[in-house]
Parts: sequence; structure tokens; C-alpha cells
Amino acid sequence: MSNASEVQEAGPVTSIESGQIEGLSENGVDAYKNIPFGADTGGANRFRPP
Repeated sequence: MSNASEVQEAGPVTSIESGQIEGLSENGVDAYKNIPFGADTGGANRFRPP
């Protein structure tokens, strides 16, 4: 048995260089959150410029 509150509507999808990402749409505004955009800053990259 499925519950209507468990069903989530798919958000807007856009393509970026590394694939596709799904966002959310709220009050007519599309938002894409938690997108990694920089290299890891640990290990060999620790003291390198951003």
C-alpha cells in the first residue's frame, strides 16, 4: 500500500559538464543545492591556491 505523502514530485533537471542534476522548484524559483564545484583541499592539495 502506498501513501500519497511518500510520493515526491521530480524537480527541474539541468545538464552540467559532469552529468545531470535535479533541483527543486519553490514559488516559481528553481534552486540547485550542494553542487561540488572545486577540487578536494586535502592531501596533496592542502597548501595550494584555490
